[in-house]
Amino acid sequence: MTSTNSATSEPQPRREALLDAATAVLATSGLRGLTHRAVDRQAGFPEGTCSVSFRTRAALLAGLTGHVGARLAGEVRALGDSLPDVSGDPMITAPFATALLERWVTDDGGALMIAILELSLESLRSPELVPAVGEWRGELVTIVEGIVSRTTTENARLRAETAVASIEGIVLSALAVPTEERGAYIDATLRTVLQGTAPQD
Repeated sequence: MTSTNSATSEPQPRREALLDAATAVLATSGLRGLTHRAVDRQAGFPEGTCSVSFRTRAALLAGLTGHVGARLAGEVRALGDSLPDVSGDPMITAPFATALLERWVTDDGGALMIAILELSLESLRSPELVPAVGEWRGELVTIVEGIVSRTTTENARLRAETAVASIEGIVLSALAVPTEERGAYIDATLRTVLQGTAPQD
């Protein structure tokens, strides 16, 4: 998956820096505060840099959606690759998934997840964002389906959809929990989800 960009010749490191800065701005200031100028300030670039790379607000939002979605999917893919044999017991994934979710809601104040949630909600109002959100979410479900399939192939896609939707809810709720309590909250709720999506004897 690649980030959408109105300036394809833009050097990759600078584009990535701008999108990382946009993630931070969106997390702290919301969509209303996400401006080209605010991104330039956050990135420490001269004013006008962001508008050269992403000429319109729509281009910036589309690029940012692809960027955060790719980061999210990449981290879940890495999680799947690092898991031990989970054949027959999805609960084996619990401590690994808990560690990832806890990092998502604590690193940089949960900026990545706040941005993901903000952009997902915005796509309900902005049809132009629907393809980008649908792309990363579909990729995420496919990755989770591959993990689920190690335990059971029965309704693996539906189980993956359920797990992803549940994780979105867990993350949103965890962001509202005091920081020091988030790890325990995520562990308890995630284990409940895994038990509910596990194959029944």
